[in-house]
Amino acid sequence: MWSVRICSLGTRASTRAVLDECCTRQGRLWTSGAVRIRVEEVGSGQYRDWDPDEVFALERAVGRLPQWVICIDAPDRDLDEARRIVLVVLTREGGVALDDRSTHSWTAEEISTSATVNRVRFLDECEY
Repeated sequence: MWSVRICSLGTRASTRAVLDECCTRQGRLWTSGAVRIRVEEVGSGQYRDWDPDEVFALERAVGRLPQWVICIDAPDRDLDEARRIVLVVLTREGGVALDDRSTHSWTAEEISTSATVNRVRFLDECEY
């Protein structure tokens, strides 16, 4: 199972509207295949265990530390669908995505071009 966090530049309402268009809403969650999506508030201690350089990079990429994020959980077999959802949100709303296998704040351009950063790609555990 992979986890992705999207730090959208849009409002909660506009980002939820994008999710409504590209996924199936089920109460407070969205689904697409086996991919599960939810919006979560970020607590004040969320970044406590992060490396200071990672916090600075996220703040620089988004312009502030996010107060809420989109959380996506996807099994290995549905990574293409998870990428599609991430790209739809980032293309429409702006922002960055973080996966659980790297510390990089990924942009839509980096994801869509399969860019490598520190020898890894977004949602990819292989080194290049």
